[in-house]
Amino acid sequence: MSIKLSSEAAAKRRIILKLDAIAREKCFERDRRRDGLIMCQSCRQGQLYQPHWAHILSRRDLSIRWEADNALSLCERCHDYFDNHKTDSLRWFETCWPERMAHIRELQQSHQMFGNTIESLKELLAEMSNGHHDSH
Repeated sequence: MSIKLSSEAAAKRRIILKLDAIAREKCFERDRRRDGLIMCQSCRQGQLYQPHWAHILSRRDLSIRWEADNALSLCERCHDYFDNHKTDSLRWFETCWPERMAHIRELQQSHQMFGNTIESLKELLAEMSNGHHDSH
């Protein structure tokens, strides 16, 4: 049995999926090697299959969900490890990219929340689609 979403909830879901797609592609563009393969940022292997869009801090927090510094490309094995060994993974990430970790923690602690209305999500989608939203 499936749960039927209200039309407003369904519209929000569609916008969030579009935002996810834009942010994921920006992450993959950043991590793409010269030969076109997207390299896992942990094991450094070029992946011939679909890389994973991994979040450093939870993507449930809309203030950092689409923040470029809060994501990296990982292979399936490394993504699984990253999610299941969070303390070690966060320490590794902060060692490799201290400025990115400082930035996402600052954003998260400042509680700069995106509105959860259709209008605010549409506004963010327009900004990201036009390449104007790289960070807060």
